[in-house]
Amino acid sequence: MLQETMQKMIPFVVKFSNFKVVKALKSGFIRTVPFTLIGSVFLLIANLPISGYNEFMAGIFGANWAAPLNQVVGGTFNILAIYAAFALAYEFCVEDGLDGVPAGLFGVAGLFIMTGSSIEVNGEIIGGAIPSVWLGGQGLIAAVISSLLAGAIYSWFIKRDIRIKLPESVPPAVANSFSALIPGAVILTVFMVLHIVINKLTGLSVTEAIYNWLQIPLQNLTDTLPGIIIVSILISVFWWCGIHGDAIILNILAPILQSNMLANQQVVEAGKNLL
Repeated sequence: MLQETMQKMIPFVVKFSNFKVVKALKSGFIRTVPFTLIGSVFLLIANLPISGYNEFMAGIFGANWAAPLNQVVGGTFNILAIYAAFALAYEFCVEDGLDGVPAGLFGVAGLFIMTGSSIEVNGEIIGGAIPSVWLGGQGLIAAVISSLLAGAIYSWFIKRDIRIKLPESVPPAVANSFSALIPGAVILTVFMVLHIVINKLTGLSVTEAIYNWLQIPLQNLTDTLPGIIIVSILISVFWWCGIHGDAIILNILAPILQSNMLANQQVVEAGKNLL
């Protein structure tokens, strides 16, 4: 009985694994791996859990010996949402056989539009400053949404040839830039409207709202024993159907798992112990 049920599931599992969104998630997050791996090395060097290590390094290189290492961590982990916003939108359009660069750039622009552009310092609101906390782990789900939305809109317009066309004598780089004007204007307008609506209703930026309503519950789910059991079962089901379960499920969960990892990194940077 179980075998018959599993056999019936195979077509659905195969179809799911071939969804454009699933493939874009998988390929997009693979492109962010070098940043997380390299950033992890520098983070580890700066925070080796060895008694007397910090004092030893400070004695050789000075009190601020870890500052350059933390700069690398800041340029990898702390802006990972930007890399993801570009990579996922890019891969989404590549799946459609299109140039993914414009969509990737609009995905990044969408993330910035959704993220607040002011910070509070000593009770004073300072404009023109983007809180870096939303460009790292806490902004990953927002990056996924902005990239997939940008990729879908851009792909829809270009595939239907709704764009500005220039003569063939115009260099391809210039022609492609003008081709992106119409879909780009629509993409940025959609993000602007989304920002207005969420801000008016909640007083939050879209990125903050996504983090509070979606990302925190998902992170809590993957941090529990029932959540881990469900993930393990899904991976096994995909493998049973002849599909690389780890590649599908873990890449779908990549933004959540990376958010958990980045949360752990913040704990380590604060000098606290992981539970």
